[in-house]
Amino acid sequence: MELVIAVASFLLGYFAEKLFDKLGERLAERHRIRKNRKNHQQILAEEALDIVYTGDIYPSIAPQYVRTALRQDCYLYLAFPEALRDRLEVEKQATFQTADVAFCSFTLPGYEESAVREAIEAARLEVAQQFIRQEDGLYYNSDKYGVYHLDTLGRTADVRETPLLSLQVYQTDHFTHRVIGRALERLAPPVALFDEDSLNGDLKWVRTSFGVSIIVVLKSVNQIILTHRSTKASFSEGKSWIYVSATEPMSGSDMDEYQGRPDLVLCVERGLEEELGIDSSLYSRSHIKFYDCFFETKFHQDGVVASVELDDDVLPEKVLSLRAKDKRLEVADMFFIDNTPAAIKKFIRENRQDMRSQTVFALKSYLAEM
Repeated sequence: MELVIAVASFLLGYFAEKLFDKLGERLAERHRIRKNRKNHQQILAEEALDIVYTGDIYPSIAPQYVRTALRQDCYLYLAFPEALRDRLEVEKQATFQTADVAFCSFTLPGYEESAVREAIEAARLEVAQQFIRQEDGLYYNSDKYGVYHLDTLGRTADVRETPLLSLQVYQTDHFTHRVIGRALERLAPPVALFDEDSLNGDLKWVRTSFGVSIIVVLKSVNQIILTHRSTKASFSEGKSWIYVSATEPMSGSDMDEYQGRPDLVLCVERGLEEELGIDSSLYSRSHIKFYDCFFETKFHQDGVVASVELDDDVLPEKVLSLRAKDKRLEVADMFFIDNTPAAIKKFIRENRQDMRSQTVFALKSYLAEM
């Protein structure tokens, strides 16, 4: 009996020690990641990038922890100027609204509503002319989702308390998005106006686009894909900027008909296939992760950072050979850098002047969990 007790005590002590070691390792890893994320946010603030945090997601989350809903009662559309409509190709005319529809007022702290309206009207004419001339990537109008409310403070009810991304969206279109963005450029409001509370409050009308900034990981060679954006794409300003692997705004194409709501994973899948030719046969949905949310104050767009790991047997040559619907329009070329903190930090340091702020933000969000 004493031998049994001795053996049991030994085994109990052994496994208890292993359990505490494991818990210690997990706590140390969490502390390291939290410290990385704190440094990440501080660095972004010091660099004064045109990025506003709208949701801090730690740790990164899988698709099942994203909650998306469409506000059926909320629409924001600005009509194409009637006097210019007949200058559009006939098949394009039907894609634009003929009357303004707005679920909210165009209020901006520190500005008279009449001044905001005046800026919108001037921007409406300017953007309409760009659509007619097919300038700055404005080849066609399409539906989009704007952000009614975004929240990352929710947690699951289990012991893990996994963060939840809750996103409510409203219906709008690309013409409206570009008009609102151009009007805000004209008004040049201080960046301090765009904080998390105001964006979820009276400034919902400036949130006319929500997209994903996607980082593709090739496990086969432990590298990530980056791209040079085509000068034919929107917001290029005539320069081939460095972007993450793919960027894609949510649209009606991402509606899950079975669930009756937009699906952020469908947006990721569509972006990868349309821009890079990477279809869902090359990765598993379980290898998609979502990181921080942001509002970009230069072009006035909301977004979330995502990553996806391709299957072990997918090599760079395979990715480079793929064809995609929007590859020539959106992507000038793609290239690969090592998937290590040192390599990514070095790349940002040496190429910052050729990178959009959202690219830096996405890479640093990804870095913060490495």
